Amino acid sequence: WVERQDRTLCIFRVHRLQCDAYEECRQNLIEAKCSARREYVRMAVGQLLDYEFIAQAKIGQCNKAILLPHKPNASLTQWLDTIGINVIWEDGPVFLDNANGQFT
Repeated sequence: WVERQDRTLCIFRVHRLQCDAYEECRQNLIEAKCSARREYVRMAVGQLLDYEFIAQAKIGQCNKAILLPHKPNASLTQWLDTIGINVIWEDGPVFLDNANGQFT
């Protein structure tokens, strides 16, 4: 889906850790999870914050998002907004985000 938009995602590796996707031109750091349940979202938050901290000298400020199979409930989205992490979810044949299209 991303490639059809002439965009490129790669796996971001730092210190033997790897984030699911990084889009260099937009500085998007994305962690994917198989469920929108709170425990999965919490895990993704920790991972994204760790990747950002470890890689800040290499990539600088980045946009962070969690890719989920569907839109999470409003309380999770509100919490993520307060810590600067957005959400991407699948909606039929396309993906949507709550960041005005930054990730989609």
